[in-house]
Amino acid sequence: CGFPTTVNERANRLQFSASPRKYTLATLLELPRMTPLHYQITLDDKSLETTAAAIVVANTPYFGGGMRICPEADPIDGLLDVCVIGDLDRLDLLRSLQQVRTGRHVDHPKVAMYRAGVVGIEGVGTMRADGEPLGDLSVVLRAEPEALLVAGATTAAPGHG
Repeated sequence: CGFPTTVNERANRLQFSASPRKYTLATLLELPRMTPLHYQITLDDKSLETTAAAIVVANTPYFGGGMRICPEADPIDGLLDVCVIGDLDRLDLLRSLQQVRTGRHVDHPKVAMYRAGVVGIEGVGTMRADGEPLGDLSVVLRAEPEALLVAGATTAAPGHG
């Protein structure tokens, strides 16, 4: 939720092909309108309030065409990784986008990383999942170990079978 959602929505409204440049253009068009928002986040049984430009919940490291938003995410560990990109100004957010490509954004002082089995997010706005509308906030997301079986994939964590 937050800035990546508005960028994705803008990119979907653009009238030209689905090239990566479409998202770059959408980012540049949405950047002047970006305003960090207030959120209440629940991570299992812990709660925190924050002002953030974006909150990304993932169970794999990548989103948005190869950006390492949650570099330590593991799809079989039974946990969701949460990246909270805090109250960044527009210029700092633009500069940090290159760091997201490599996963180095996790060292930014206004970025916080969390892990939880259940993640709740309350606030104003919408949430998208893999580029598709998920719905309006509030939302509760839950890791379901072994809920998706993929042909040829292992279901055991490394060192566990």
